Formats: sequence, C-alpha cells, structure tokens
Amino acid sequence: MAKGKRSMRDEVAVALIVIAIVLLAIILGWWAEHPIIGWTIIGIIIIAFGFSLFKFPRFRVWLLKKGKSAGEKAAFKEEPEIVPYEKQEKPMEHSQILSTVVSNNKKPENNVSSRSKKAEVDKVQPLSESEKAILIDIVRNKCENPRCRHVQYLEVHHIIPRAEGGPNSRRNLIVLCPTCHTAADKGGFSRAQLRQWTKRRKY
Repeated sequence: MAKGKRSMRDEVAVALIVIAIVLLAIILGWWAEHPIIGWTIIGIIIIAFGFSLFKFPRFRVWLLKKGKSAGEKAAFKEEPEIVPYEKQEKPMEHSQILSTVVSNNKKPENNVSSRSKKAEVDKVQPLSESEKAILIDIVRNKCENPRCRHVQYLEVHHIIPRAEGGPNSRRNLIVLCPTCHTAADKGGFSRAQLRQWTKRRKY
C-alpha cells in the first residue's frame, strides 16, 4: 500500500515536470513573436508585487518570515555523515539474527503486576493501519535494522512495549521485518540499539 502511494507520487511528479517543460516551450515560442507584450506583462507583475509589499504589511511580514525560515534551513542543514566502507556494518542473514537472539536472550526485568500491565496497555491505543503505513513509507519500505535487507511484510515494533506504557510516538516506534521483530521481542536487540537505528531516518 505504502509502496503504491510512493510510486503514484513519482508518476505525478514526472507528469508535472513534462507539463512544465511543454508550457515553458510554448511561452518561449510566444515570447519570441510578441516580446513587447511579454515585457509589458512582466512589468505589470513586478509593479503589482511591489504595490502588495507596500500596501499590505501582513503580506510583507509573511514573506520575510518565509524567506528567513528557508535561509535558516539551508544554512543549518546537517550534512549526512560519510562512513568508510570498511567501517560500515555488513548485512546480516536472518539465520545470524536468530542465533544472536538465542545467545543474547535474557528475560527482561519485570516488576509490574499483571493487573497493572493490563491497565497500562488499555491506556495506549493500538497503532492504526494508516499510521503504520505512514511510518513504513517514511523509512522507504525497508527494515530499519542496518544489517538486514528485508523489504517485505514489514511490521511496526514498540521500543518501549505498550505493556509498559510505551507511547505511539515515532520516537518509540521502529519498522522491522518479521524476523527482526521476533528478535526484538525476545531481547535480541537492546532498546538503546533500536533507538540508534531510528536516528538514521530522513524526515
């Protein structure tokens, strides 16, 4: 579903680019035949824009805010960290993931009674299918374990479980394939490790 929406957006973007190129060609051809009218239209637009800046203070303030916000984003945009190939984590086979779970499988500490557990779960509503689809689309339809290449049957895992009051915020959610999800449920990956993986997202 998420993959279909993404491909549809790509097709719409390509169509808009093609339409823009065609319109530009038409305008340039018309401009070559009617340069005086073209420059007159440009002059009217410039005068109207200047008049709007002078006459409507709210428009002027809004424009300045937008320009300042865009400038700050461009100036303070973080460059992605380039990791040398030899230091990059190598992909892990699912059999290796499961073996890691077996070796690291420890029962999580649990000092909460079953009654209070149920009360906490009732407080946190289950994640809707649309919310899951949005998050899966954000991570580009792939398991967020950097050593896993699985891209099908993706699931959403609560880093802090709902039974412990874990919220449905994106910071507490991570997209995993079924194998990695099972590993996370059994304690094969620490919560700190899962949170570190979520920091790789590009919003």
